[in-house]
Order: sequence, then C-alpha cells, then structure tokens
Amino acid sequence: MTPKELQNTEEALLLQATARYYYNKASNYDLVIWGIAIILPTFKLVFPNAQFLTFLLVVGFIVSLFLEDTVEKKSNQASEYKLLFDKIVFGFETPANEKERLIFKAEALKRNNLTFFTVQMNGDGSSRGIKSWYNNLDSIKAFQNQYKESQVETSDYDSKISKLLKILFVLVAVSFLSVLFIMNAGLNDTMMFAFVSFATLTKKIIQTWKNLNKEVSIRNKVNKFLSKNSITTEESYELLKLVDEKRKVLLPIKKFVYPAVHPVLEKYWTSLNG
Repeated sequence: MTPKELQNTEEALLLQATARYYYNKASNYDLVIWGIAIILPTFKLVFPNAQFLTFLLVVGFIVSLFLEDTVEKKSNQASEYKLLFDKIVFGFETPANEKERLIFKAEALKRNNLTFFTVQMNGDGSSRGIKSWYNNLDSIKAFQNQYKESQVETSDYDSKISKLLKILFVLVAVSFLSVLFIMNAGLNDTMMFAFVSFATLTKKIIQTWKNLNKEVSIRNKVNKFLSKNSITTEESYELLKLVDEKRKVLLPIKKFVYPAVHPVLEKYWTSLNG
C-alpha cells in the first residue's frame, strides 16, 4: 500500500484521531489559562480596591501553573501519536511494543469518546475530519521523499499561522502596556501592574513568544531538508526527529488562528493539485 492509502487505514485514522483528541484537550486547557490571565486582572483594574480580587489573582496564578503542566502533558501525548502515525504511513521503523502500547490506549480512548472518534475518522479536511490528511503525495517517489513532500504543506500552514500570531502578539503587548501606562500614568506603576497584577498574562505572552521563536528556529532547520529535490533515508529520519521536536513546542493557541489561515491555503493547494 502507498502512503496515500495507508493514511486512511483504520489503524492510521485511529492514531491521527487520538493525536487530535489530545491536542484539542491541550488547546482547551490553554484557553482556560488565557481566560484567567485576562479576565481576573481586568476586573482588578476596574475594581482596584476589591481585596477578594487580589486573592483571586494569586489563586489564578497558582492554578495556571498547574494547568500549564497539563497542557504540556496533553501536547506531548498528541505528538507521540502523531509521530507513530507518520512512522506507519511512511514506513519508518517502529518498535512493536511502542506501537502496541499506543494503539491499546487509543482503542480504550475511542470506546470512551465514540462520537468524537466517529466524526473525526469518517470526515476529511472539509468537514474538520482527519481522512486523507496529507494531500501532496506522489506514490512514484521513494518513501523518504514522500515524507519530505508531505511536510511541505504542513510547513506552509505553520509559517502562515506563526506570522499571524507574531503580529497579533506585538499588537496585544503594545496595547496592553499602553493601556496600563495611560491608566496608571507612570512607568513604575505600569511595571507593577504588568508583573504583579497581570503576572499570569505577562508570563503567558512571554512564554508564547519564546515558543513561537523556538518553533521558527526548528522550522528553518526543517526547511533545509524540504528545499532539497530529494533526501536520503538517513536524512528522512533526521527530518522526522525535527518535525517531532516542532510539534512538542507548546503553541495550542494556533488552533484558534487556524480558521483564518485555512481558506487561503486550501485554495493554494487546490490550484496546485489541478
């Protein structure tokens, strides 16, 4: 079977759906952290003398720390299943015990979330499902070059989303500091609010910016392989490792930027495929 066919087998779809399940969980927890980071400090600005809000800010900061561990765990689980999916679809060597362990867990997860898995495994990209995940595949090429080609599409999506996020974060950071400066009319008070009252938000913005830059750095290494006409088997394993590293960079917020990017890139890939 070719990778184009293998990606739609029951086993591959199960792995892909499980990866999306965990990634969605990570995104949802991350959204809760953003909610804590934005809503509580905003109330504190509106009601600066409310003591219970100060207590809630401290509690919110502690809760966000625990939630960040959960986000990291769910993101790593998603990456683990996505890695196995790629290994099976493109014929990379996979330890039997690793495959059995992950599929066993995925099947248990499917039984407890049947509706989600049914929708995901029976739908394609147009219906937000995961069938025919990789579009840009040429069955004539060697497996390592098919894998390389599959990542070209993903790299384009990631690049567009990262650029949008960077622009968004610059705007948010500038607006955030400007509002604080205007309300407090002084640099000292602004810094106090930014790193005390808004500590959770400030930490989240800095952390996300660092992760965006880390992802860009890894993607630049990935693009060196993608720019080649063909790669060796050894290079394909290096590429596989880099792609896995990139997926583990914590950026669940990309899920909420994706809808703005998807229509544009969908037209691009449709034009390429005829």
